[in-house]
Amino acid sequence: MRRDLTIEPLEARRLITRVLEGLDYLHSLSDPISHNEVTNQNVMLDLSGKEAATVLIDFGQARRKSEGAWHPKTGHDPYYLAPECLNGESGPASDVFAAGALYYHMLFGIPPWYLNISQYQAQHSNIHAALDKERRTKLKYPNLQSGLSVDERDLKALERALSLSPSMRFATAGEFLEALAQKSRTTPARAGGQPADNLPAPSKRPARIKRGLRRSGGHGGTEGTPLRDVVKALKERRLPKPMGSPSRTAMLFYGPPGCGQTVIGEKLAEEVGLNYRLNRAIRYSQHLRAWHPREDRRTLQEAREKAPTILLFDELDAMLPNRDNDLGHSYAAEVNEFLTQMGNCSKDGVFMIGATNRPDLIDPAVLRRGRMDKLIYIPPPDMEARRAMFQMHLEGRPVADDIDYVALAAETNKRVASDIEFFVNEAAREAYVAKLPINQEHLLKAIKVHKRLSVSDQDLDRYSEMRKRLESGEADPQRKPVGFQAATKAKDDGKD
Repeated sequence: MRRDLTIEPLEARRLITRVLEGLDYLHSLSDPISHNEVTNQNVMLDLSGKEAATVLIDFGQARRKSEGAWHPKTGHDPYYLAPECLNGESGPASDVFAAGALYYHMLFGIPPWYLNISQYQAQHSNIHAALDKERRTKLKYPNLQSGLSVDERDLKALERALSLSPSMRFATAGEFLEALAQKSRTTPARAGGQPADNLPAPSKRPARIKRGLRRSGGHGGTEGTPLRDVVKALKERRLPKPMGSPSRTAMLFYGPPGCGQTVIGEKLAEEVGLNYRLNRAIRYSQHLRAWHPREDRRTLQEAREKAPTILLFDELDAMLPNRDNDLGHSYAAEVNEFLTQMGNCSKDGVFMIGATNRPDLIDPAVLRRGRMDKLIYIPPPDMEARRAMFQMHLEGRPVADDIDYVALAAETNKRVASDIEFFVNEAAREAYVAKLPINQEHLLKAIKVHKRLSVSDQDLDRYSEMRKRLESGEADPQRKPVGFQAATKAKDDGKD
């Protein structure tokens, strides 16, 4: 990442989230590891996929907690160095400071408390002393580029991550991630991170939508949906079990990408009044290319401690791939451990949800009866769903009187949940530039300009066939037969 690179706030948040997910893995180990050199030079952008992804490199300065003190090497970028590191007191909180400096750098194009280092180098002055003095002044935000906006929660999280005292900072990258995930209102900002005061007052705001599944936009209730019996069972979880039947312990959300599986999981927890925890498989498999069964135990133990809990595993296919594909012993051990732990979830008050776009890649043992056997297809939103999504994403923003949610829903046929959120954000940026509340024209323009479908008709046909196969219990025609039938058939063929 270039030193002068400024990244649009939504993209910057996505990128820093990936960095924090990698650090969170390191910080969560039984003997925590500190990277100690999170800088813009050690974060690469991987452009090989559909969207840019961050890759954290250069672990040469990484240290385990048990290894004791660490002192920065000569030439370490001072802007990313937490104050305590100069005294050999590095740790996960020091990585948090560096990640905060990186996020600030992405948003504003310069590091926090920026000084002209060359001036001090020319005078052979102590840059660390000068920077320490500068850091004792209030953190400032350069003027944002016209049309950009910064979420209030991001600015608050940023200030805490850049606290000079480790005790005032987030203790781990995981806490930083949780702060960025807190619900908050996105507002245009001016220098200093304060809401802009030159915008017109909103002429009206959409009525607040109820919490729970109605808030998910697109699954406006539970009556008549596959979630109905799940919601009823979870709400009545404290009642005696009828006829001694065991309670359901897990289910799988599957369907095209961008249809809001994780959002529905979160709102389901709200609906039934349970705690909620989201775990992304990419957090484990992408950054270090390794995963250990003890991480399953740690994750589930944390969910048990906060029970009753809904625990959602996103991208389950990446975490529990089919063991028939010869992916190695580590993946087989991971699946085995997951199956063992799943059996104890119900009695411990943990309800598990898997989310995936590729259910065909998940190990079949996970989906057998008595395990994650409730399969719920999450399709692209229908007309009413899209209307609710526009209302949900416009809630709390300045909007004009001409917003027609029905017309917007009609204009977004075949669009998925992530598309609608994107259209609203694009319209908000357009409105901010024009110093106007968001109006119908802004929204229709965003829809018209971005015509490409996130999910094609061919994709939908493929998911339709997949759904029929899963619901009928038919085997995947691409999967090799195993078990007694296969052995018998081979024996019979040998006789002929």
